[in-house]
Amino acid sequence: MKYPKNTSKLTAFAIPSEYQSKGSAIPGWCVQVKLPPSTVMKEEKTLFEKLYEAGEEHLARFAKDVLSHPTFSSAMEKAFRNAATTKGKVDRNLDTLLNLLNIPSKADYTKLLAKVEAVQGSLVNLNIKLDRLLAQKERVRKVSRHRTRRSRQTSERNGPAST
Repeated sequence: MKYPKNTSKLTAFAIPSEYQSKGSAIPGWCVQVKLPPSTVMKEEKTLFEKLYEAGEEHLARFAKDVLSHPTFSSAMEKAFRNAATTKGKVDRNLDTLLNLLNIPSKADYTKLLAKVEAVQGSLVNLNIKLDRLLAQKERVRKVSRHRTRRSRQTSERNGPAST
């Protein structure tokens, strides 16, 4: 009979029959052996470490091999084509449903947004033109006031005009 190398770390204990499983070989008592958690974790850790060490190089090589396989490539192409077709059908059906419920769709929102932006641009242009007209009108007023003052001042200096 062979025993594990580190038998001192094994734990054996007896379980009464009421707590053991139905298919026990020894009636009344069953002996179970538990391995310490460190040995189980080491195996999993080494497996994880091996996968991690395989790294990007092996993954890239695997991806290249898989993508170069014609069956896989055609299956992926078919899947993407089906996904695009399904998305188109869902979009059309959703637009139809929204139209039936009289709810604006994203396309309606985009059209409306473009129109609002065009109106906003026109308002900005009108505002700029109005500001220019008001500024020009104000300049004309200042010039006419200045001329009126000058003419009054010159007439006062020259005295009353004789006719």
